[in-house]
Amino acid sequence: VNAIRNHFPFEQKMLETFDSLGILVWHDISVYWVEGYDPYTLRLARDMAREMALACRNHPSLAVWSLGNENTMADTDRNVFFTALRDELKTHVPDALTTCALNQAWDVMSQIVDAFSVNIYPGWFDFLSRKPIMWRADSTMLQERLAWQAGEIRRWIDSYPPLPIWISEFGAGAAYGLYPDDRWRLWSEDYHALKMEKELAMLAAIPEVSGLFPFCFNDYYDPSRMQAPGQDGKNLMGLVTIDRKRKKAFNVLKEFYKKWGR
Repeated sequence: VNAIRNHFPFEQKMLETFDSLGILVWHDISVYWVEGYDPYTLRLARDMAREMALACRNHPSLAVWSLGNENTMADTDRNVFFTALRDELKTHVPDALTTCALNQAWDVMSQIVDAFSVNIYPGWFDFLSRKPIMWRADSTMLQERLAWQAGEIRRWIDSYPPLPIWISEFGAGAAYGLYPDDRWRLWSEDYHALKMEKELAMLAAIPEVSGLFPFCFNDYYDPSRMQAPGQDGKNLMGLVTIDRKRKKAFNVLKEFYKKWGR
């Protein structure tokens, strides 16, 4: 691991630690799932951008300044909002390398930021969102979704050639120990690990992808997420549990990191 992403700014002691370890940091301004633009929201976001810039700009580890995560707005509003937010940030950090973690509106944001970042979840949220709820997958279904995603990444590369491309989120969820030895059961550790292995192989085959940020390191309390039975009130997409027990996907990613880029 040589870089870390956080949805919210780190405290100073954490940044000092990353400075000393030589780990690059991606900081998000806390503009997350904003659905509509209005002057108050923009003023609040600009205040957060200014405060983050002034507090963190002298840390050598801080490499990436993100304008937000998965926001949904009309294109005209998005252009006004994020252009103003970028300009506010660069007033205080003129050479800031900017990005924004996207799941839509790539054409608009590619004109605003310095690097193209996208959150992808083939074989996860697309399966969980089906009605009725689909609790199982199979090899064909997963391979079809991964092939589709690889095609989308290729399309983005062709559409926005000047920009580096990073995968700002990818992964799945698993309830630790809940479905042992059931590789096609969604929420099982085996499916989580299998999907991680196949997805990493797909991404490694695309040389233009220059950065990966798996979501996420550890489970955490969040009642807003879809949950596995018996796991109410937790986001289970971590590679380790809340109390740091390693899931099977942890070792898949660890082995990948040993090889990638060598």
